[in-house]
Amino acid sequence: MPGNETVVFLPGLNNSSSVWRQVIEALPAGIGGRAVDLPLLEDIDSIADTVVADLPEKFVLVGHSFGGYVTLSALERHPDRIRGIVLVNSSCRADNDQQRSTRIARIEQLTPENYEQIAMSVVDVSYHQDSIGPGAASAERLLAERRSMLREYGFERFVAHSRAAAHRPDRTDVLRTATAPVLVVAGDDDRVIPTPDQQAMALDVGASMRVLARAGHMLPAEQPDALADVLAEWLQKHSSATAH
Repeated sequence: MPGNETVVFLPGLNNSSSVWRQVIEALPAGIGGRAVDLPLLEDIDSIADTVVADLPEKFVLVGHSFGGYVTLSALERHPDRIRGIVLVNSSCRADNDQQRSTRIARIEQLTPENYEQIAMSVVDVSYHQDSIGPGAASAERLLAERRSMLREYGFERFVAHSRAAAHRPDRTDVLRTATAPVLVVAGDDDRVIPTPDQQAMALDVGASMRVLARAGHMLPAEQPDALADVLAEWLQKHSSATAH
């Protein structure tokens, strides 16, 4: 099984590397993991190249949402170094015109002063209601973690990464022709990148697919233990792909 720094976790928009902390802690002994923060750059490929430059020669990449876009860029640009990829709440598709316009409009509405308030206002879309809805035991913790990550991540990084996401290319063919094993993991109620879209993507490209219950778009924060179990099972199955 992989040792430390073999499995590398990439966060999404508005998330710092700490979003992966509980997932990594829940991995069984013998599976090492490392989460990295994504650099403040406005181009997906530049972000991917910067991240990969600091990684071991061979590794598995696990990308959440925007981190999945970076993962796919790394797969296209550095295929010989990647032992496997996992896309969590993510997509290989490019933004369509409406999605791109929405991203740009969102950037134009933001200022350093209102960034945190606006980011917190959309939590009902990002999280499953069982996670943050009335009476949810996890709500206080998850919302506190969200605020902490927003402060770590910051307005300037959000603007840069939103621009990078808006102009990313479609990488369906990259995923379809990948020689490394591919796993797609979704929450059962993702309303940011709809769960059925992720299932269709996995079917289209021939990837393995898992859907975890009681989770939305923030699956790593909402169901870290369940996600760790899925990752451990997949890594064990593809242990030859993670060997040094």
